[in-house]
Order: sequence, then structure tokens, then C-alpha cells
Amino acid sequence: RIYLANQEVKLNQLTKKVAALVKENPRLQMMISGDRKADYGQVIEVMALLRAAGFNQVGLKTDAEVMKVKGK
Repeated sequence: RIYLANQEVKLNQLTKKVAALVKENPRLQMMISGDRKADYGQVIEVMALLRAAGFNQVGLKTDAEVMKVKGK
């Protein structure tokens, strides 16, 4: 699933919706987040669509929490 501003968006609608946001605010920054189950190929596709829509800087949000390994 893909969400833009907390609303689900179909992949084929993403470029149009994002381009409208960039037009309103050219300095807007975009962050992509996902869980461990996120399809890597789809994440890359979304990044490419965001760049095509005018975002020059697309970041990946990461969880700063360090996973603890039992026994260490």
C-alpha cells in the first residue's frame, strides 16, 4: 500500500498527486517509510515516480532503534 499525507494512493495516481504538491511548494521534501515486509522493487519504483514528479531529494525514513540480539 502507498500513502501520501496519510491517505492511500494508487501507484498510477502517485505522480499526478505529487506533481501538484511540488507545484504548490517546490521546496517540499519527501520521505519514504515502510516496514520489513515492504517490497524493495516497489520502494524503488515509488522513488523513481517521486523524482519524475519533481522531487529532487527523496529520502528513506529508517527506524533508529537498534535491534537487540539475545545473548549479546
